[in-house]
Parts: sequence; structure tokens; C-alpha cells
Amino acid sequence: MKRKINKIILTLGLTLGLSTIGNINVSAWTGNNTFRNWESSPIGLYHYGEVQVQPSYNDGGYHYAQGTMIFNNGAEGRVVVSTEMGTSKRDGRILYKYREYRDRWTTANVPAVTFNITATKVPYGSNMWPA
Repeated sequence: MKRKINKIILTLGLTLGLSTIGNINVSAWTGNNTFRNWESSPIGLYHYGEVQVQPSYNDGGYHYAQGTMIFNNGAEGRVVVSTEMGTSKRDGRILYKYREYRDRWTTANVPAVTFNITATKVPYGSNMWPA
């Protein structure tokens, strides 16, 4: 009986401990073209996102002219945030955006907040550039 109680306490402690770990980072792209999003801890009332692109960087055969992040399903509705548009494939600036996004604090069965990213890409070697 005591062993069973200890097992329950250990399981409960591990579950609570893991659920309070807050900074869950999700990152992608490579090199100077990156994005990240994470949730506040311990209750996740805010979501945070950042996107960074460097137009001159050759990332797998593409130049990233602009980075965009999209939050959905929170208290603020759909929010789209974009970096400034790069000026050319020789633009060495690092273009960066950060956003805090408020979640709904409810126990109702509502869709979870989503975070998506996209980028305006130009093939390496192309003479075209978005306006």
C-alpha cells in the first residue's frame, strides 16, 4: 500500500513539474533566417513569437525577402506580423519582429492558439525582387 502511494505521489510530482516548464521553444529555418515561439509559464496566458530574416543570406537556394508570423485563436483574434521587406538580394541587414499575443483564459472547449510562419522567398540567382 505504501509503495502504491509513493508511486502515485512520484507520478503526480513529475506531472506537475513537467507541466510548469514554460519556455517551450520551437525554431526552424537555418542560419540567419529563424523563427521562434514560446508560451508563458506556468499557465500560458501569453504566447510570444519572433521572426528574423537576412535577405542576402543564401538559405537552401533562396533569399528570404520578408518573414511573417501569424497567431490565431487567442483573445486578439488573427494577428499577422511581418518584418520589413528587404531591398535586394545584397541587403545584409537582419530584419526582425517580435510579438506578444494574449491567449484566452477559459476552461471552455475553445481551439488552441496556433502560430504559423511564412516567408517571401526569391530563388538564388534570380534577378527578380518583390516590390
